[in-house]
Formats: sequence, structure tokens, C-alpha cells
Amino acid sequence: MTEELLAVDRDWFDAHPGRSFRIRRMIPGEFFPDPRDQPVLKKGETLAVAIMRSAALAANARANFPVAPRGKAHFTLVQKLEEGVRARSHLILSDQLEPETVSDGAAEAIAVLHGKVWGW
Repeated sequence: MTEELLAVDRDWFDAHPGRSFRIRRMIPGEFFPDPRDQPVLKKGETLAVAIMRSAALAANARANFPVAPRGKAHFTLVQKLEEGVRARSHLILSDQLEPETVSDGAAEAIAVLHGKVWGW
């Protein structure tokens, strides 16, 4: 999923030159390690231990992920930092929000209000 996720945002920014911010509906599981990605081994660590460590981190992240209250939904703020470099942050906003209608300025304002802007 990691490569597909990067392609979604890359393609969107390619189709919207001049934009620095995007808000989109969150793709399920995007903020958790992809189980298909091989974990990075620490010095002296076996692959089996690394897999168990990665699974434990993913389980902990899922257990502590916030639940969207009634009338709210999970969104992703994507900020283009420079060519090929993007930062993603989790937001909980109104489930009535149509993210494709949010302008660059409005997305930036939402990011600032949530303390999610990088590079300032």
C-alpha cells in the first residue's frame, strides 16, 4: 500500500500545479505500517524479531488511534514541502466536508489551526 499511497498524492499534486496543501479522506490503514513492507532490521536483530517488533508497533498504533466522534470523519492533510517530498497528518473534521472543494488557502488555514504545518 505504501507505493500506491505515495502515487495517489503525487498524481494529485501533478494535476494541481501551484498547490501546496491537500485535504482528502483518509485511506484505511495509511497511518500504520504496511504488513507487506519488510521491517528495517536494527543492529544485531534477526528478521523474526524485527517482524514481531513491527507487529507490536502496528497493534499499539491501532489500539491508540483516535475514534472519530459522531458527525466527524478521518481525513489526511498532505503538505507538499518540495518536489517529491510530502508530509501527511491525520485530521478529524466534519463528515460533511467535501475535501475536493477545499482551496489551498482554506486547507492551509485548517492545517495551521490544527498545528499540522511543517517547515514554518
